[in-house]
Amino acid sequence: MKSSSPKALVVIPTYNERYNIVPLLRELLSLPSPIPLSILVVDDSSPDQTAESVKEEQKRHPSSIYLLLREKKSGIGTAYREGFQFAIAHHFDFIVQMDADFSHDPQDVCRLLETCMEPVYDVVIGSRYVANSRISGFSFVRSFFSRFFCMCARFLLRFPVRDNTGGFVCYSRDVLRRLELDTLRSAGYVFQIEMKYRVWLAQFRLKEIPISFKGRVKGKSKMSLGIFLEAVWVLSKIRFMADAKLIYTWLFGMDSVRN
Repeated sequence: MKSSSPKALVVIPTYNERYNIVPLLRELLSLPSPIPLSILVVDDSSPDQTAESVKEEQKRHPSSIYLLLREKKSGIGTAYREGFQFAIAHHFDFIVQMDADFSHDPQDVCRLLETCMEPVYDVVIGSRYVANSRISGFSFVRSFFSRFFCMCARFLLRFPVRDNTGGFVCYSRDVLRRLELDTLRSAGYVFQIEMKYRVWLAQFRLKEIPISFKGRVKGKSKMSLGIFLEAVWVLSKIRFMADAKLIYTWLFGMDSVRN
């Protein structure tokens, strides 16, 4: 149930984002948010001392900025999972996940929150692939492969979310609490797809809204062929498990295949 005095947490995983993180923190805290807004940075002991920059900014906003420092680089999926568990433990009502590299416009955070606060939605996705979205700074090749992989995921998992690889999402606390985060299989970028797929399977109310998306300005992209291959492998396992559950249901008469 959504509380009468809700509060929101923005979860931002980082690895070597020293040049981006402080400007992003400052812009987020200056937003005209519809509810009180805090930020959790989940840093994987970045060699470029991203965490030290966050700690300095924490001194200016001790009640609004949190830092979760992990011992080593362990995957964006596990970073988000720990961030979501932090949000649940600290009783945040709405949780926004976003990248640290300004590919997601901080100004869109308020729109995600406002939409998710409507009683008809549980999860709101900032989508690159719905009407009125804007994409800039992406090469033709990267844009093609991004759209192609989204289409592949939709086909393989047979669910309707258009931007299923995107990392700009707002969840209500109840969704994260009921998804059993410890059972998520993916540690890398395919985590984005698995989360949306589980939300859809659990019949939560999803909404995709248009956003402005742009390619990274500072720092180095984390995408690689290895990440792509991992995503294909994990998606295949997720689809297999879903089919196995369906077969079990057909054989033994369970009431529902949905979580």
